[in-house]
Amino acid sequence: RPPNPIDQHRDYISLLYLNGVSRSQIQYKLRKHYHIAVNLSTISRRIASWGLPRQQSRTTETPELIEAIRDLILRIGLSESQTMSVLQRQGWPITKRGLKRIRLHPDRRWIRRINSDEERLALLKKTEQVIVEMTQQSNAIAGYGRRFLQPYLRQQ
Repeated sequence: RPPNPIDQHRDYISLLYLNGVSRSQIQYKLRKHYHIAVNLSTISRRIASWGLPRQQSRTTETPELIEAIRDLILRIGLSESQTMSVLQRQGWPITKRGLKRIRLHPDRRWIRRINSDEERLALLKKTEQVIVEMTQQSNAIAGYGRRFLQPYLRQQ
């Protein structure tokens, strides 16, 4: 049988795979960039024969990662998808499932919610009072939109 052209791009495929790119995305990139049509099972077999790990990188819980997630979710108030993108840009090897597992661990349960209507009303009044005081001091927050005002207030 003639050799498959996929073998010529072993380094490229290995790099993509080890960086968490799925097999179907690798197939798409090979077709788009190198005009190589290859089956997913061929990619899987080659990855196994090259000695790469069967499972792609998983999220390893370290105290630094847990602290970074805690800061992004609770202190800054980012959503889960925003937290994922920030952590990946910072170089943390994290998956969506790993982030959810860390966030919802029984010892942590980092969920931003208010339990009762009284707490919600008190928080809204306090927020309104802070905004009024800040606008009296400076007109800087007048230009903030809904997207920037909430994180700014959480930092105060």
